[in-house]
Amino acid sequence: MYGLPAELDLNFLVGPILLQVCIGENEVILNFDGEISITIESSFLVRDPNGLEIVFEDSQSAAGSLVKLISDAIAKVHGQSDGTLRLWFTRGDILEIYDSFESYESYQIQHGKDIYVV
Repeated sequence: MYGLPAELDLNFLVGPILLQVCIGENEVILNFDGEISITIESSFLVRDPNGLEIVFEDSQSAAGSLVKLISDAIAKVHGQSDGTLRLWFTRGDILEIYDSFESYESYQIQHGKDIYVV
């Protein structure tokens, strides 16, 4: 578990629109405008606007919940020192990404040439 550095300013994640969801065997890649992507290789939670929460342990079962977020923008972001990244989308969905592996990368955030590994 790498966690998120306390000094990391995640405000660059507020505003970008989700353009593409890529589903692989072991990862999900979320591509946003503004040269931003998030690659998820750990468990994550999707909460819809009605409060229905689903925790996903694998990428393929999450496809239906994630494609609904395409064309939506991130309205708010919060990173915790334990590595949890929480993204609120403008239509009301919340995506929580967890730092769930002690010895492996859980997710990466790419912003232009900068890459943050958790």
